[in-house]
Amino acid sequence: MPKITGLAAIALADDNAAAFTSVPLTTTQAILKCETNNVRLGDVDFPPTASTGYLWNVGETLLYVGNDYEQFLKNLRIINAVAGSNGTIRGFFMTGFDKA
Repeated sequence: MPKITGLAAIALADDNAAAFTSVPLTTTQAILKCETNNVRLGDVDFPPTASTGYLWNVGETLLYVGNDYEQFLKNLRIINAVAGSNGTIRGFFMTGFDKA
């Protein structure tokens, strides 16, 4: 049975790339929404900047479902797409779905 394992939140307060402060060990899926201001995504090996990385627009939802995403989510980095805009990401981490 699917189960929420934790809440996901990043509130960017400066123009440095940020990460989730914790990802539960049992996380296999996540549903994340960019709630305020556009941001860019990257990871520890390819950190985003305001002009590089995947552009994630406000209002869009990203689904990471069907695999083991714990390590991926730990390595994810998010930065403001516009300096000083202080984007916000919210969602939740889950477990319990069958892997694809």
